[in-house]
Amino acid sequence: MTSNCIIENDTRDSRLIFGRVTKEYLEIGLETPHAATHIKVFMYTDMPLLTAFFKEIAANWKGWQGIKKFCSVERDFCVEASHNGIAVVCLKIMLSSVTSTGVEGELRVSMNLECGALENIANLVGTHLSKSN
Repeated sequence: MTSNCIIENDTRDSRLIFGRVTKEYLEIGLETPHAATHIKVFMYTDMPLLTAFFKEIAANWKGWQGIKKFCSVERDFCVEASHNGIAVVCLKIMLSSVTSTGVEGELRVSMNLECGALENIANLVGTHLSKSN
């Protein structure tokens, strides 16, 4: 059984889930008390970029100006990070199911993360994404 990398918000009611990893794809889930979606995202060239995104926000845990952003090559998974200037990072996550005729469905969720958890999250993401088959 494949283990998942789970990132929960500070109130533990929303979760970003990185599931099965292959050389080309990453299964990603987004769950809230009111909605959930799970998709397979093409990440052939993006695994190192996603790892670097989480390492960058962890390294800058004291804060930054503006928004840091990662999007998969097909833009069906995007995450933005902003810092409140005190001790919280807000992730805005978007997962969409895209077909040849356009977007079929989309879920957007905001998750607050305590800055003290960022280094651990970055390490977990990096370790998980390095497990491609």
